Amino acid sequence: MVLLLFSTPFVIAGIRFLATHGGEPPVSAPTTTTTTAADAPIPWTAEEAVRALADDHVARLPGAPAVVDEGRVRPELERAGWKLLLLPFSGTDSRDRHRDELRRLRDEHGGDRLVVVSGLRVEVGRSHRLIGPENMAEVAAVLGTADLTEFVLTALTEDRPHTEPAAPVPAEAAQVERVAADLAARSVHTGPGVPAAEKDERWSRAGPDLAVRIAVLPAGPATDLVHRLGARFPRDLVVVVRGRWVDMAGPEPDVARTARDAYYGQNFFRLAEWGPDPLRLGSLLVEEVGGTRAARAAALVAPSADAGPPAWAAAVAPWAFAGAAVLLVGVPVALRHRPSRLRRERAVAERVARNRLAAEVTALAGEIARLDGLARDGRAADLVTSATERYGAARDLLAADGDLPTARGAARTARDQLTEAAGLLGVAP
Repeated sequence: MVLLLFSTPFVIAGIRFLATHGGEPPVSAPTTTTTTAADAPIPWTAEEAVRALADDHVARLPGAPAVVDEGRVRPELERAGWKLLLLPFSGTDSRDRHRDELRRLRDEHGGDRLVVVSGLRVEVGRSHRLIGPENMAEVAAVLGTADLTEFVLTALTEDRPHTEPAAPVPAEAAQVERVAADLAARSVHTGPGVPAAEKDERWSRAGPDLAVRIAVLPAGPATDLVHRLGARFPRDLVVVVRGRWVDMAGPEPDVARTARDAYYGQNFFRLAEWGPDPLRLGSLLVEEVGGTRAARAAALVAPSADAGPPAWAAAVAPWAFAGAAVLLVGVPVALRHRPSRLRRERAVAERVARNRLAAEVTALAGEIARLDGLARDGRAADLVTSATERYGAARDLLAADGDLPTARGAARTARDQLTEAAGLLGVAP
């Protein structure tokens, strides 16, 4: 844990991802949309789902993307007396309507022995327990292949052997040549069944020195295509979108990997439910790389020797809490419940609590830096100074794997003091 906090590849996004990804992840919706999340139409109804569930243990409604090995899943459903409902992605604009219809479904059908898959998000019973990935390899496997067989089996039989995702296989030479030719000619390639696409102006946000080339492919088995293409274009950022999984290769692999992992770690469940447009998702990750490069560059600028504590905090925070974004990746780990791993899960719960507090403390550093420039004297300045001291105490305790309640109390005090200071200064907290 302590080593992660100071590991160079993770310098990148402690503050940035907290600042830009609070609440809903920034996944673009079609610009022609005029409806809201509450009233946008969806392609299914609760009545249709109830009828489908009455006929079979596995009910798949039109448009459901999930792949399930029914030969493995059906016997477990029948043994447990459960049913499985596979639904389309909720979409970003229609997600509230989708969830409302799910509530109607549970009222009509009863949800005690029902596994619901919304897009690629697996939810179990009336408790709404989520089955999630244990690591980034599972995130890639689910979003890249759409295969939820292992997640559904875990929902039905928790105390079962764990199957690791399949390792990438070599990409076919013909595919490598075909994709590389398109990327060389026009910087974008779309695979079978994927709508044609053009370059996106957001790609320029990766940085003025970095050309971007994107291939968008349908969901399927993992291959080494991104690495083969990266060797063809070693100075460029090469992006391969497979399903809803984005892989990248480029001259700064640690930057690309951290930007990607931090984003997926924080937003997996929402992305799995919503099913954003793959090209837009790839373009978004390009923007994340650009922001992450900028954050790393800022972190590498040494603070002035005369800088006061708030300026020092702002400069050091990306280093001290470099692991925060990667630690967010661990959040879904605690959501896969396996009674046979109780000791491990207790440790995970402790780690997740520390990770969340690390994220909160990282955000405090940015707020201290913001208010320090406004609070020159008086009560507001005293509050910012005191908050800086409390922030430092919380930071040091986390870095040393110290007492969590004490660190949480210090962070809470700092947050309250900064909120009061913001009120005195007349700015939004």
